[in-house]
Amino acid sequence: MNGKKIEFWEDAFLLGFCSVIALAGLAVASWVVAAGRLLSLDGMLLTSIALLFALVFGSVVAWSFHKGEAQDVFNYLVESRRVDSEKD
Repeated sequence: MNGKKIEFWEDAFLLGFCSVIALAGLAVASWVVAAGRLLSLDGMLLTSIALLFALVFGSVVAWSFHKGEAQDVFNYLVESRRVDSEKD
């Protein structure tokens, strides 16, 4: 049970980290567009790098949802909170 617990926490951390990086990439690209800097060379480079980060890390999150790993992690986290609250 303890090995499974560590595995789920690693998966939860990976899923959360990848989600944050993907959303940050989308936020940076949106900020460049909203600031009107998209047509400059710096803006195009920053936007392409930010969208590449969003694509790579977002694909990890999407693959996790596709394979069902994310659902397993969420179920485990909900169940562990329920068990912890019943202990108190």
